[in-house]
Amino acid sequence: MPKATFRTLYVFLVLSLDRRRIVHFNVTESPTSDWIGLQLIQAFPFETALRFLIRDRDGLYGDEVVETIRMLGIEQKLIAYQSPWQNGYVERVIGSMRRECLDHVIVFGERRGCDYWEAQAKWSNAWAWR
Repeated sequence: MPKATFRTLYVFLVLSLDRRRIVHFNVTESPTSDWIGLQLIQAFPFETALRFLIRDRDGLYGDEVVETIRMLGIEQKLIAYQSPWQNGYVERVIGSMRRECLDHVIVFGERRGCDYWEAQAKWSNAWAWR
């Protein structure tokens, strides 16, 4: 997501496919492998990890992230290279956020970006499949 200074903010998103509900998200200016590992731990506290994790092949998913996924007992499924349509539900949530909010709002920083994503998550989860 672009911000007022024309720098990019990156959004990490965990979406549960059973109800198409946003489980966890966070925003940062500079994602690292350690940061992504921390987000996974925060998304699944106290033995609540899901059985599978579908993820893309981004270079940020280094050895630390793969080890965190293994430690949580999650089986990871990688989508094909440059195939975002294989992760369509997440792509739809991100596209909706861009169209409904970010096309009309200027984001000034990480905290404000989190506020917009939090509002989107509440709205999205309210309308999730029941």
